[in-house]
Amino acid sequence: MTKADPQFEGVYGSYAITEQDRQEVRRYRIALLVSGLALSAGLLQWWQLGSELAWLWVLPLASALGLALRWIHIYLRPLHQALQLFWLLGCLGWCALLALNGPAAALPTLQRQPLWILAIGPLFAAMAGIGFKEFFCFRRPEAIGLTDAFDFPDRILNSALGKHDGNVYEALYREAKKSSLNVRADGTPILRPKFFDSVEEHLDTEFLALGNATQATPAPAPPAAADSKSRL
Repeated sequence: MTKADPQFEGVYGSYAITEQDRQEVRRYRIALLVSGLALSAGLLQWWQLGSELAWLWVLPLASALGLALRWIHIYLRPLHQALQLFWLLGCLGWCALLALNGPAAALPTLQRQPLWILAIGPLFAAMAGIGFKEFFCFRRPEAIGLTDAFDFPDRILNSALGKHDGNVYEALYREAKKSSLNVRADGTPILRPKFFDSVEEHLDTEFLALGNATQATPAPAPPAAADSKSRL
């Protein structure tokens, strides 16, 4: 730090932005741009030209992302180290996928055997973590696309909390009805679980009864357009 570096007052005291800081930020943004372009180019080639050589884009993607995590400025050290660990685990997962199945068959194998996502997923988790950091720190709109670009289908995620249509509460309700707590051995539903007795005094039973009645009764059909006009 030199006397020419501007001083700022932060929550935890004064600080300065040095020329080295500026250079690292420039390198970080260039590396992040390269990783994003590599991801987009790889997906485009896989979609348009097939998967035989699309795996090559993983090399600039992983390399640039690793450099971005080297130069990124995250002042919560555990978070920074966690993102770097995700990057390392994802790179090891890609190495295993390429070594065990061969480069040309790596992406088709990933498509046929979705469990491989658990091996390579940490690499994209690191990229998504950078996206969240950019959005929450700087409100950058392009960060939304970075974190929402992977578009994993529901059948691969197999999660009640991550649904493409956003209806997570309906999905949780459907999954809860399948739970062994709510279904007998013969498959019939349990309308009143055993634990209900211990929590009943804390519940608004009238509200729940009203909700059950609403679900049991089909919603009335909306009036026809002609009828609506006649009432005007």
